Amino acid sequence: MTFRLLLFVLVSTASGFVSHSVNNCFSHPSHTTKIKKVFALPSVQEVKTQVNVVNVVNATLRASRLTYSFATLRKKARKDPDLFVDTSDIFISEDEGFFTLAEIATFIKKNQAQVEEDEDTKDLTVLLDGIKGNSRIRSFDDEDQDDELVYGIAINREFKRVIVSFRGTNSKNDILVDLDGRRFPVKVDDTEYEVHNGFRNYLKKETVEQTKGGPLVTKFKIISDELDNIMENYCEGFDIYVTGHSLGGALAVYFGFKLAETEKYGVVNVVSYASPYVGTDSFKDAFRTLERKNKLRHIRVSNANDCIPANPCIGGGVGGFKHAGVNLQLRNTGPARMNYEGVEKERLPFSFILFVPAAASVLIKVLSIFFGFLSFLPTFPLLPSALVAYVTAKLILDNHGVSEYRLRFENKFENPDFYYQTIEELYEERLNFLKALKITGEI
Repeated sequence: MTFRLLLFVLVSTASGFVSHSVNNCFSHPSHTTKIKKVFALPSVQEVKTQVNVVNVVNATLRASRLTYSFATLRKKARKDPDLFVDTSDIFISEDEGFFTLAEIATFIKKNQAQVEEDEDTKDLTVLLDGIKGNSRIRSFDDEDQDDELVYGIAINREFKRVIVSFRGTNSKNDILVDLDGRRFPVKVDDTEYEVHNGFRNYLKKETVEQTKGGPLVTKFKIISDELDNIMENYCEGFDIYVTGHSLGGALAVYFGFKLAETEKYGVVNVVSYASPYVGTDSFKDAFRTLERKNKLRHIRVSNANDCIPANPCIGGGVGGFKHAGVNLQLRNTGPARMNYEGVEKERLPFSFILFVPAAASVLIKVLSIFFGFLSFLPTFPLLPSALVAYVTAKLILDNHGVSEYRLRFENKFENPDFYYQTIEELYEERLNFLKALKITGEI
């Protein structure tokens, strides 16, 4: 997985900033509740009836980590079932419905040695240890995880929420999706916008799957139909959250947007982590329209020096691509910040700017051994380049990883006030902030 991510980063090129210019008003739904400010992360019991940032980030970040690790565990168990005890416990038939997180934890405890020895599954022992509450995994699709996107749908009856989670880059096909940065034009009624071709096709292009012997369908239809079934038959009135990390974050943004576009539900809440750019200015305008209608909300969580959210070449081409929603920026040298449209400028971290020429220099040096005509290209000395590439690659991976997002969210600094606000209150703060700066224009 490390090599795949580094390849993904290397083939992209450095680029600059993102700027926004916005202003408008949002009507305020009646379900929000003012949260008293505190300066320590409360326990689950203390926030279990709240829908604030602490609660939402904890839940969605847990779902994102679970989707990565659980998919890897099931892949290993499917490939070599004899390595595990009671392998069938983590594979359910369509008729069996769902299984609980506690049941998954029981399987992990039975197979703790195998789980811990794999770098991509070992965090499951921490993630699922002692989980309480009425949580269920209702759907988990990873049968074709080398060719199709991987997602899960979880239900929590205690908090009355359903979470759709997408896995990030973990296969060769995922990398091709990331790098397909062509603009795909979309027209829905009188609205037109452009989005990242790879992300769009992963969700909206016909897949290898069929439903009940019928024609090929899209992943979006498969997931949204399953979600409709859950909401109608099991979770009427529950809140909907869509989440994911990296590629999964981009898929979450586009899936949440398209789901909100149907206007079947009251509001779709998206919480993305390390998401690259998903669409152009026109997409952001369409996104704002759904925000104005109270159909869509988005907290975009990014690390301050994570190169993936900052690089428009990774997100879909140089120029014109913009982020949407409000940005929770996590830092390792101070408390988190909340950035609102009109002031946010994602900068490429210095580590990435150093990594690209250093890694390219090493690659050219190696390839020139086999292809002599490459030797005319300018390069840096091999050993210093290799050292710089190694150090900066480690920084890139560390800053982008899900674990680093968790650490920064639970940092040692005094927690800012907005940690204890609801998503709706964040959107109110966004409006007030933009008005205070006298930023004009329609949002």
